[in-house]
Formats: sequence, C-alpha cells, structure tokens
Amino acid sequence: GAQENREKSEATARLDDAQQIEQEAAHKRWVEDLEEKHAEEIEKVKEIYLKEASEALEEKRIAELALVEAKKGIVSNLGALRDEKHEHDDLRQEQLTELENQFELKISQLQQEMEVQARKLRNAEEEHRMAMDEARQREEKLVK
Repeated sequence: GAQENREKSEATARLDDAQQIEQEAAHKRWVEDLEEKHAEEIEKVKEIYLKEASEALEEKRIAELALVEAKKGIVSNLGALRDEKHEHDDLRQEQLTELENQFELKISQLQQEMEVQARKLRNAEEEHRMAMDEARQREEKLVK
C-alpha cells in the first residue's frame, strides 16, 4: 500500500516535471519565433527607411543641381542681354526685369522643392525612429 502510493506519487511528480519542461521548451520556441519575426520586421522597416531616405536625398540633390543650372543659365542670359546694345532701352529693361522675375520664381520653386524633399527625409527618419522604438518595446515585452 504505502510503497505503491509512493511509486504513484513519484510517477506523477515525474510526469508533472516532464510536462513543465515541455511547456517551458514550447514557450522558449514561441519567444524565439517572435524574436525572429520582429527582427525580420525591423529589417523590412530599415530597408524601407533607407530606400525612402535615399530617394529623398537623390531628389534633393537633383533639385540642387537644377537650381545651380538655372542660376547659370539665367545669369548667362542676363549677362548676354546686358552686353547687347538695344535700340529700345525700355524693351531691354522689360526683358531684364522679366528674366529677373523668372530667375527669382525658379529659385523660389527650387527652394520649395528642396524644403519638400527635406521634409520627406525628416518624416522618413521619424517613421524609422518610431518603428524602431515600437519594435524595441515589443521585444522588451517578450523578454519579460
């Protein structure tokens, strides 16, 4: 009787230990799967951020080059107009004024475009930072 009860009790304890070990192993696999999934998500967010940042920088670079080229062309046109002797000073002055206005408008447009690109870059950086913070928070919750 007592021997049999002790054996049953030991068998039950071994079964409980085995079940607990299996549950811990399953939990560990689950945590590892989540960590892997979060690492993949972080990589995807990084790739998106890097692509968007690269595109924004390229667009900014193109806008800056366009601004430089526009300045060269307009300055060249203004210089050519100034060098020429026009019979009609009024007409020449109007053309110069028109070119200067076009120049200022083009510069303004290019500066606005550069600001838009800079804003896009800042937004992409902020989204990346927020995604990284969110991923970090999820990871901390998993570890707890």
